[in-house]
Amino acid sequence: MPGLENIIYDEVTETMHIAGFRLSAPLDPEHKFTDMTFVDWGLAIPPNNADWEKDSTKWA
Repeated sequence: MPGLENIIYDEVTETMHIAGFRLSAPLDPEHKFTDMTFVDWGLAIPPNNADWEKDSTKWA
């Protein structure tokens, strides 16, 4: 299962990469990768308020 350990952040370029998935699958090129994708994959932890999906600034 993916987790936070799969995120690699390059501070120089301010670029985030995701690596190390054992059972990876190609993404549909038409599918937009959004903040919700990070939550769905367990790569971000949203706050517990009711409108968390509308404001990602307080996510961990």
